[in-house]
Amino acid sequence: MKRILLIPSINIANGKIVPYLPLGLLSLQSATLNYKMVDIFIFHDDLLNKRCIDSDDLIENIIHKIDFKTYDTIGLSAVCNSFHHTLYLSKRIKEIDDEIGIWLGGPHVFPIAEDILKNFEQIDAVFIGEAEQSFLEAVNRRATGLYDLTNIPGVLIRNSRPSKRDLIADLDDLPYLHENDAFYNIFNSLYKNNFTKSIPIDASRGCFGRCKYCSTRLFWDNIIRRKSNARLLSEMNHYHEKTNLSLFEFVGDNFSSPRRLFIDFCRHMINTNHSFKWGCSIRISDIKIDDLKILHEAGCKGVFIGLESASQITLNKLNKNINLKQGLKIIEEALKMDFEIVTSFIVGFPWESDEDINNTFKLHCSLLEMGVKTSQIHALGPLPGTELLKHHSVHYDRDVSDVSLDDIHLNDYSKFIIKRYPELFVHLGHYDSPNLDRSNVASIVATSFQLNYIYEIARL
Repeated sequence: MKRILLIPSINIANGKIVPYLPLGLLSLQSATLNYKMVDIFIFHDDLLNKRCIDSDDLIENIIHKIDFKTYDTIGLSAVCNSFHHTLYLSKRIKEIDDEIGIWLGGPHVFPIAEDILKNFEQIDAVFIGEAEQSFLEAVNRRATGLYDLTNIPGVLIRNSRPSKRDLIADLDDLPYLHENDAFYNIFNSLYKNNFTKSIPIDASRGCFGRCKYCSTRLFWDNIIRRKSNARLLSEMNHYHEKTNLSLFEFVGDNFSSPRRLFIDFCRHMINTNHSFKWGCSIRISDIKIDDLKILHEAGCKGVFIGLESASQITLNKLNKNINLKQGLKIIEEALKMDFEIVTSFIVGFPWESDEDINNTFKLHCSLLEMGVKTSQIHALGPLPGTELLKHHSVHYDRDVSDVSLDDIHLNDYSKFIIKRYPELFVHLGHYDSPNLDRSNVASIVATSFQLNYIYEIARL
């Protein structure tokens, strides 16, 4: 019996690994539940939520939890802020047993897949983009004892040409996660330990936007696919029957797009006369003030809104395609209707001045005063393949990009690979912004999180 272990991307905050529900890996595992020749497991351990000193301490905590010699293949998911940690983990696994196959996937690796295989010999294959179908083919080969993944669309190996697989046309064809015991095992553990209060549902994929700082469209293309209304409600009913919970989070960059289908979903929820509550991410330009009543009646409890800047000039330069004044009016009305709103901003764009980011901070403060649940400010982190990176230079002084600042010191291996392959670790740098005091960026980001905490305490 072949055994494959999938390890979620390492999610770090304040020097700790923060457990979460890895929907992507659960989808891969769920697609293979009926396979008799391969057992697929997902690593999860709440005990890892402890402060780590450095990369060595972080990875050894994981290494000591797993008997790697009992697995034929390890699948690692990678995101930008912990990519260097994931590479170090892969190196340590090969040191334990160099016969173990290591597959790498996730949103960060797509634009740099060829360079990863060229420079990191411990990685045997990189899965490009949406992986459900590619993973099935790879597992089929493993089941029959084949280790060669040549000519699988969406899988890149050494000495092969990259071949991106077509996206799944209908998201209703995705496996049902509620049929997978691993989903409930992980969710119940997270719920019990207060890491989550809502059940996440993979509801839509992709984005119509062409924001210059964002890498989403590289992974999902410039389209949006949604699960049908019937499929979404079916999943909610199944989860409710199993957990007795009624609060859901629809996962997707822009669940409100396209607007016609979003409003149609809301009307469908109203007509079913259910008691479910839910939240989602929306693009503020998709919503009209008159829509808020429909959302409220449909059970929408809260929304995440990426406003990004207090400057309409910056928003226009980014191709954000939103009207800030109109968006703020919608937020004001939504707060009157008791929606829980989370807003998010980014500071540190190459053309910004101290006045620009100070104005963004003032808007952040105003929104907290108005009553938004949370307002985030993040320092801009360069991402591989994005439009901004093509036209602006990056500095690698590990300054204030909170894409990279995880409060965990780099070990010697991480320092070496970052110095040797800087083009693979642009997210650890920041854009050249001659009109900005970088210490001001750091101060605004830090103060914004402190203010959120103060307002949260004040509401208790």
